[in-house]
Amino acid sequence: MSSHGEHTGGGMTPEKCELELKDIAEKTPIVRFLLEALAKAGFPVTETFFDVQRCDQAVLGGFRPSSGVVLCHNNLLTRTDMENMLTHELVHAYDHCR
Repeated sequence: MSSHGEHTGGGMTPEKCELELKDIAEKTPIVRFLLEALAKAGFPVTETFFDVQRCDQAVLGGFRPSSGVVLCHNNLLTRTDMENMLTHELVHAYDHCR
């Protein structure tokens, strides 16, 4: 996983992270664009592509080619953090699928 800012604790609950993820995927233009681009490239993203986890490392999330995007709920403090991390990791996913 790649590091996207240091953070020592707190963060979102898994439930809050799931709700934000769903809302961001529906409403944030760049994330919607990347999800549509993945689908057009033959890689439709389903809910199982995203995995909300508690992470021991000080990362917000990461892309794993074998499984998708991990979101570290305990390190994500804000919706903006999540939008930026998702945008970054979805670019990695797009590059990988191409």
